[in-house]
Amino acid sequence: MAALAVWCRGSTLPPQGKDASSILATATNFQLSYMVKYKIVISKESKMVKVNYHLEVPAGGVELISDFSVFVDGKDAIEEKAAGNTKFFGTVFAKLEDETADCPVGFSVTSNTDFSASDSDVLRGNHRFDDASFEN
Repeated sequence: MAALAVWCRGSTLPPQGKDASSILATATNFQLSYMVKYKIVISKESKMVKVNYHLEVPAGGVELISDFSVFVDGKDAIEEKAAGNTKFFGTVFAKLEDETADCPVGFSVTSNTDFSASDSDVLRGNHRFDDASFEN
C-alpha cells in the first residue's frame, strides 16, 4: 500500500497496465483479508453482566482466529476456545461480586496471521445500567 501512496502523491499516471481503481481495490482487498472483524458489547444490569460477541475473518482466506478472551472483573468470561475458527459468536453472562464497585472489562483477540487487538473500559459501579462496546 505504500507504493500506492507514493504513486498517488507523486505521479499523474498509474503504473503501466493498471488504472487507479484496480490498484485501490487490490490494496483494499489485501488489507481486509488479514483482519479479524469483531463486535463485542458488554452490558451491566445491577449484578449481572451480559457479553455479546461476534468475530469473523474473511471467507476463503488463510486467516483463522487464534485466541479470544473477554475479561470481566479480571476473569475470562469466554469458556469456549475460539482457536481454528473463521467465525465465533455467542452470549455469556457473569455475576459481579459487588455491583457498587467499578468493574474493569476488556478483550483480546489474535489470529494466525499478525493480527491482534485488545482494549479495555470500566463499567461504573455507581450506575445500575452501564455498557462498553468494542468494534472494528
